[in-house]
Order: sequence, then structure tokens, then C-alpha cells
Amino acid sequence: MYKHMNIICDNKIILKQILSRKTDSYLNFMYKQINLFKGRIIKKSLSG
Repeated sequence: MYKHMNIICDNKIILKQILSRKTDSYLNFMYKQINLFKGRIIKKSLSG
């Protein structure tokens, strides 16, 4: 029974790590997109 509880705890930790990695890559992606968007706006305002 105790071993079983340990396995569940380990799985929760692994899941948390996977989720945090996913959110990290998602945030990085969003950050890049926002920067691209800002760059386009700046270029437009400079040329226009």
C-alpha cells in the first residue's frame, strides 16, 4: 500500500514537470509572436 502511494506521488511530480514544460514553451511561443507583432507595427509606423 505504501509503495503504491509513492508511485502516485512520483506520477504527480512527473505530470507537474510535463505541464510546466508545456506552459514554458507556450509562453515562449506567445512571447515570440508578440515581439513579431510589435516589430511589424514599428516598421509600419516608420514607413507610413
